[in-house]
Amino acid sequence: MAARVFLIVKTPGKAKDIDISIYMDGGQLVSHGINPYNHQDKVDVRHALRTDSVAYHDYVDADQKRWDDYASSNLPLSLLFYGAIDSFSTANGLLYRLVFVFFDSLLAVLIAQIILKYWKVENTWYRIALIGGLGIFNPVLLHWGAIIPEEKGLQILLMLGAFYFAREKRLLLSAVLLGMSVAFKGLGAFIAPLCLFEILDRGVPFYDKTQIRKGILYVLLSVAACLVWFLPYMPEVFSMMNTRLSTNIDSVPVHSAVWVLGYRLAPDHWELIRKAGLVIFILINLVAAYKKKIGMVMISCSALMLFVDLMLNAGSLDRMNIGFLCVVTIIGTRYPLHGIRIGLIYIILGIVSRLMGKVVPSQAEFMDSLFSLAMVISYTAVLINLFKEQQKNTVHIDETEYSHSRA
Repeated sequence: MAARVFLIVKTPGKAKDIDISIYMDGGQLVSHGINPYNHQDKVDVRHALRTDSVAYHDYVDADQKRWDDYASSNLPLSLLFYGAIDSFSTANGLLYRLVFVFFDSLLAVLIAQIILKYWKVENTWYRIALIGGLGIFNPVLLHWGAIIPEEKGLQILLMLGAFYFAREKRLLLSAVLLGMSVAFKGLGAFIAPLCLFEILDRGVPFYDKTQIRKGILYVLLSVAACLVWFLPYMPEVFSMMNTRLSTNIDSVPVHSAVWVLGYRLAPDHWELIRKAGLVIFILINLVAAYKKKIGMVMISCSALMLFVDLMLNAGSLDRMNIGFLCVVTIIGTRYPLHGIRIGLIYIILGIVSRLMGKVVPSQAEFMDSLFSLAMVISYTAVLINLFKEQQKNTVHIDETEYSHSRA
């Protein structure tokens, strides 16, 4: 927490960045009792909020429609989160940043707990490096969280929390966190099957009545923990979701998308490159699953990475990192050796991309896109290694067999 607060103190101007201005706009709508998704709700107040000097950004505030679109561009729980912050101090950029890094610090604690309890890393130096690099001093989260104000660390916290407590058989807590992770940024849906798989008892048939009851209860609680945040804003919220999804998928590669390099090298053929990459990634997973080389852990990780890091074309690294950090942390719980390898790659590449971004500031986002591409390649290499393993190391669908690292 101290390191993150220090970075905030050293970068006061970042409190006026575009993203945090958008978050504060959304928070003001909620704290004023306005439905963010209904652009006709209290038009006069909306106009006043746009034209005041609070959370002002030239691009976002240029016209009312643009301001309305951006202010309502997040899911309900995100907007309610901003509204809760705003209720303490209206559009206080420093308060927003402190709250964001508080949850990043909690995430660091959770990652440390997962590594210590489930990664089975016997080498002390590796443990220190992984806990420090993936959690406490995570180079991506320090930049896209503390320096650049972002709240994606909370999304990762909710997802990994749901996974962790599912493994701990804490049904209620896991279900609530899972539902919240869907209502916050939507991405918790991709680990829902894995959490359900973990909450059920090993060695007991799926068709056992106790298993069925437990599974149904978990699903119902998760759905309830998600829908409760959506209900006040239905059906308008669905229009926003559809618009944002189509815009991100149909966009040319920008910011930290993995296809930025392909777009730069072959601007007329980048779509072909993207489609070929998607097909190859999907085929590798399908064949590996069919051959029972991967189970629920890797299937869920692949689904998350496919959507967040391969299909979306307009995300900055804060969003891409939701996929990367969740996947790295989860992999280590089942395949410690692969977790150590890809975890160290994540840390090293994260540091290098940050340093290169400082050396050539104009290419900082391009460096982030190369980081994203390298992480996708590294994850694909893990899949291929699992696929090529000897038959005696085959990981069955219940994934009760996995090797422990002797690192």
